[in-house]
Amino acid sequence: MEPGAYDQIIEHMGLHHCGSPHRALLEMYRCAAKSVLVFENRDSLAMQTAIRLGMVPVYEFEAVVDNDYKFGGYRNTAIPNAAYRWTEREVTKTLASFDPAHVVPVQFFDGLRLPVARVKMIGNPIVRALFLASWTPRKTGSA
Repeated sequence: MEPGAYDQIIEHMGLHHCGSPHRALLEMYRCAAKSVLVFENRDSLAMQTAIRLGMVPVYEFEAVVDNDYKFGGYRNTAIPNAAYRWTEREVTKTLASFDPAHVVPVQFFDGLRLPVARVKMIGNPIVRALFLASWTPRKTGSA
């Protein structure tokens, strides 16, 4: 594909399905003439805490289970995807390494979106109640 072949590229929760999420991000950057809009999980302290409490998975077992353990995982195999989570610094370093001649303008917008479908899978009723009680919608932005 030619560089700048698309004006804008939009990706929603798919980079972690790639064999190399960083390479996929760079390919989108290369092929976009104007902008790339990416929706992905953020590797934050809240996310790390949720992982430790068992509220959020490290691997996406559900996708493989829903496909009779045959596909839906890493590179569409039966191996569950690691749910890759990004930091802002990681994104900017990846882009700067790929295109050191330019300062790539990057904006980050974050907000909490609970994996509501997973709530019923939390076996401990106390943890499930804490999970639901901790949800407060918010909207923030940073550049």
